[in-house]
Amino acid sequence: MQLTCRALLYILSMVAVMSLFEWKENFSVKISRFDEAHKKLIELMNEIYAIIKMRKDNATIVSVVEELSEYSKTHFNDEVEQMIKFQYPYLKEHKEEHNQFIKELDNMKEMIQRQSNLLNVQLLNFIKDWLINHIMKSDMKYGQFFLDRGLK
Repeated sequence: MQLTCRALLYILSMVAVMSLFEWKENFSVKISRFDEAHKKLIELMNEIYAIIKMRKDNATIVSVVEELSEYSKTHFNDEVEQMIKFQYPYLKEHKEEHNQFIKELDNMKEMIQRQSNLLNVQLLNFIKDWLINHIMKSDMKYGQFFLDRGLK
């Protein structure tokens, strides 16, 4: 099958818009395992975005939101374990942020299961804003703290 120039341009433009957010080096907390986890969280958010752009059904969106929720819990537990181990002074606040994220994500997932696609934009904005703010503010605080204690 031979693609026309116009068809090829359309496909390339669709691929280009399948990502809502890209990892940038200034998001690095300098702890490789946490950076890799953050990249995975962004990847899952971008997968949700792509599914919405392709107008897939809500069940598909919910499936990836569930994966995001489960992966977030695993990552959050890893962070908390290190915070406990090294007696991180902002552990309580950090855990509360994690709990609020999971609670809100679960609420949105339930609403998407029951309602229309109107919540999709709200879901994406919530995930994007939370990840950016959490990584750039809360997680950046622990980066140097962990480095000073030998965690890399």
